[in-house]
Amino acid sequence: MFNYSGDIRKGKAKAQLKKQLQVEMLSRNVLPKVKCRVLDSSAVLWVIHWPANGTVRDFVVNFKQYIQQKLTSSDVYLVFDRYQDFSTRSTTRCNRSTEACRVHRLALDTPLPPQKVVLTVSENKSQLMEIICEELTRDTTPHRDYTMTHKLVITSSNNTLLLK
Repeated sequence: MFNYSGDIRKGKAKAQLKKQLQVEMLSRNVLPKVKCRVLDSSAVLWVIHWPANGTVRDFVVNFKQYIQQKLTSSDVYLVFDRYQDFSTRSTTRCNRSTEACRVHRLALDTPLPPQKVVLTVSENKSQLMEIICEELTRDTTPHRDYTMTHKLVITSSNNTLLLK
């Protein structure tokens, strides 16, 4: 993690490791029914469609639809990262960023900055995750029909919520 001089190393081989660990499965392999899904929200943020000319609200709607789709077949445990000021993770993310850690003030109706600008700067990512958590707990529409049989548990930076 650190050079001999004590400086933090910049991680660059994560994508290569991911490709080496990747395994392909045949579609005819039948998997057992999933009872529960534990989702790393930071990973989910990277795979959901990021509207190029949209607002933060547009992305939040896409996020809600993704969670709704998962709730149709299983319980969902959505785990959001907790970022501490001056953590090693924040420093590493800032060092990797080509956007020089540009911090935005995000709200539902603000234009959505580029994905890398939001997801590689801890302050921006924390704001986005907080908005998503607020919207998921405020508006039960994405999971109202599905939580009769499946539950949504959200672990956010503040607390853990169970939506039934």
